[in-house]
Amino acid sequence: MVKAETLAMLRKEPDAEDLDLSWLEKPAAERGLRVTPGKRGLTLEDISVGTYGDPEETTRNQSGRMRGSAPRDDAQNLGKHWTLKAESWSDSSMMIYEEALQRQWSSATDIPWAEMPELDDDIELAVSQLCTFLTQVEFIAGDLPGKFAPNVSAEHFETGLFLASQIMDEARHLDVFRKRALANGIGLLQAGPGAVGLLTAESFLDMTASLHPSYSRCSAWANCSLRVRLTSGSSAWPHRTRAATSRSVSCT
Repeated sequence: MVKAETLAMLRKEPDAEDLDLSWLEKPAAERGLRVTPGKRGLTLEDISVGTYGDPEETTRNQSGRMRGSAPRDDAQNLGKHWTLKAESWSDSSMMIYEEALQRQWSSATDIPWAEMPELDDDIELAVSQLCTFLTQVEFIAGDLPGKFAPNVSAEHFETGLFLASQIMDEARHLDVFRKRALANGIGLLQAGPGAVGLLTAESFLDMTASLHPSYSRCSAWANCSLRVRLTSGSSAWPHRTRAATSRSVSCT
């Protein structure tokens, strides 16, 4: 809370008689609250305390006001945020967001591109076809959380932070598979239809109901596909036999 003498001084400033300084007189929600870093540093879980902690089951916050801050009567009503905690909140969102930050990697420097061996033409064609498929999958995987992120209320901002980290992760997947397709001189091959139907879902529930069968089909496809492992710190780029590659190309 601002001291009375400070307010008096501000009001004596030249041409300050029309200034509305009432917002300075409002005390903070929990003045004097202190948080303590844990063994992983100062995480979102460490600062989720008091009125800054667990949100209510419902919220009327349709502005950009963050949880714990004082509301404004003239705040813009965006009218598009989910109001129920059950619609967007996850108790694990803080933990997995922090994990996403701590496990960052670079497709440009953490993969041994200079050590990638030359492969037989048919194997390289299979790898490039698989990478073509995967770039398309990862692009849609980034679009999907982006579609629902604007609906997350500022009261549930931790979920929004995790969705942002997920979009970044999918973008990195896209760029690494695209780089792999071009790295040995083949490039991208035939594009598939993609799971674009997921982007037409009107609700998160509809999307997840559609996504699970799609992932099951993708898993079955992947079981008979060439497995490309892009791992840092290893000069070995695993590949399958010619016979396995021939089977993978014919799988649908």
